[in-house]
Amino acid sequence: MKKIFFVTLLLCNLQSFAQHSCGHLKENASSPHFTLTAADMDLLNQYDINYYKFNLNVENNTKFIQGYVYIEAKTLLTLHNFTLQLHNALTVDSVWFNQKKSDAIHDKNFLHIEADADSLLANTPFNATIFYHGTTPNNTDGAIGGAGFSTNTTQKVTWTLSQPFSAYEWFPCKQLNTDKIDSMDIWINTDTINKVGSNGLLKNIVPLGNGKHSYQWSSKYPIAYYLISIAVSDYQEKNSYANPVGHSPILVQNYLYKNATIQEIEAVDHTPALIEVFSEKFGMYPFANEKYGHSQAPIPGAMEHQTMTSIGAFNFEIVAHELGHQYFGDYVTCNGYSEVWLNEGFATFTEYVALENLFPGQEKEWLIGNINRAKQASNTVFVNDSFDVGTLFDGNSSYAKGGMVVHMLRNLINNDSIFFLGLRNYLAAYAFGSARTPNFKDIMSQTSGLNLDQFFTQWIYNEGYPILSGKYNQVGGNLWLSINQEPSSGSTVFIFPLEVRLKRAMGDTSIYVQVDAVSKMLNIPVGMGTIQSVRFDPNLKLLRDVFSIAKDPNFTSLSDLPKEFLHVMLYPNPANNELHMLQAAGSQVQIFDMRGQLVQNNALIENDQVIDIASLLPGVYVVQFKKNESTATLRFVKH
Repeated sequence: MKKIFFVTLLLCNLQSFAQHSCGHLKENASSPHFTLTAADMDLLNQYDINYYKFNLNVENNTKFIQGYVYIEAKTLLTLHNFTLQLHNALTVDSVWFNQKKSDAIHDKNFLHIEADADSLLANTPFNATIFYHGTTPNNTDGAIGGAGFSTNTTQKVTWTLSQPFSAYEWFPCKQLNTDKIDSMDIWINTDTINKVGSNGLLKNIVPLGNGKHSYQWSSKYPIAYYLISIAVSDYQEKNSYANPVGHSPILVQNYLYKNATIQEIEAVDHTPALIEVFSEKFGMYPFANEKYGHSQAPIPGAMEHQTMTSIGAFNFEIVAHELGHQYFGDYVTCNGYSEVWLNEGFATFTEYVALENLFPGQEKEWLIGNINRAKQASNTVFVNDSFDVGTLFDGNSSYAKGGMVVHMLRNLINNDSIFFLGLRNYLAAYAFGSARTPNFKDIMSQTSGLNLDQFFTQWIYNEGYPILSGKYNQVGGNLWLSINQEPSSGSTVFIFPLEVRLKRAMGDTSIYVQVDAVSKMLNIPVGMGTIQSVRFDPNLKLLRDVFSIAKDPNFTSLSDLPKEFLHVMLYPNPANNELHMLQAAGSQVQIFDMRGQLVQNNALIENDQVIDIASLLPGVYVVQFKKNESTATLRFVKH
């Protein structure tokens, strides 16, 4: 992360603090070996959950939990057993199905509840109540303390963190992003010294006697399973209001430790201004009729629990990131965790929006840090294994590179009115539901009028980024410019608009070039005035490296290609199994890989000769032509 405004919580490198603390927290939030088989998913997809009511006894100094969860649902298919996920560390006391006591099998972290004697047909409402108790597991690789339900007796706080696969460690659930719970009530019974932070609106605090009371929260907005949360401690409550244009004041409700530092308090005090900015850019705060706020917990980051983020690390960017998740992640949730960049990449991008609007000038340092992290990504942004937790929450890939994808899309569209309209259209189209990358791509294409297929293919589904180099020479009022690219990994030929900055004594000038090949040579009229230097992408609009841009006083259109090779062409480029070589008859041709190893040697007889390259591995290759004491080199990419 670019800068920490509140320096007492320097938990890691300043330029990686927000993303890495959020990412590392979630990397540790569930067993890396968690999986759902196809058969498991078939069972969970037989019904749709409509409503939850929690009535649980929880204290601030133990992982013991006791009470019941009531669920209302509707069958999607004929139902014989109602299957939920619930960790075997918890003991099921009794189960009721449609108000009748029912048999159930609790095995291998699944709870199979016997439906009525006559199986339920599709589209039939039903309900179930599960009474249970136990000490939540501490032998998994779950969230802080060892599970999705955790306590810290030093801080005297108990909290939950369920993303991605730890909700079943504290309540019976269905861990699929595609089934959001339409509404819920959360009643937490605890000692009267405690306050309880949770989702939605606090409806009542009911005395129970014997030094206990019940905090009763209610939410009417759809919510994904992993965003349900509670936090229990002897908090101090610090509230304020946001005033976005077009809406009545929105409550910002913070539950902080009684010994919270000034810096921690100041960090969350940015929230009202952030709600106002994001409501302008992305549309009205999605849960405006309830609230937004924070519950403090001893975690090295934060988690975007709907309407009430759990937070343990405090700075401006983290507060912005988690509020950004209320739009991208909570309001519209990634359909499956392979698409987690739709949550994390977008929340990362909202940090940039927050800085440029509230601390203008400081976003450039943030951008440099994110580019450097994104260049370290070793995976594609799309995650092929949706149960590989470490890859899902890779700070370099899902966060930094995902955020850079949104940043580059903004610059490709090159019109903020259209870009932010596209984001609002996307959020409106999938409001309170889930979405996939093609859904977002289609909305942005429709809004901008651009074909974005290549953009998403190269940045989301392919590896790497372009490494740029070039040379230039000014001849009178013309600029001879050569632009070369190599992929940092893989074999993608990236296609992108490139800003080229020309520095002259009379003032700098920018020209824009569409880069669409491994090597591109241009002759550009630039007028008079000596060009002192050339820079690629001076405003950091791309994820890229720039190796060198050298001035070559001998460089013109003829300097790279002797007359024997003026009309030589390679096509298609990129190529698959065949490569055409045009206008090079009589040449000896050698093909080298990027290590300089000779892989093919050919003699060209015809002016349009086809070379078989099916045996070559994917990658970038150099072609060297020799004829009449002259040589020339070109490049192509093998897919």
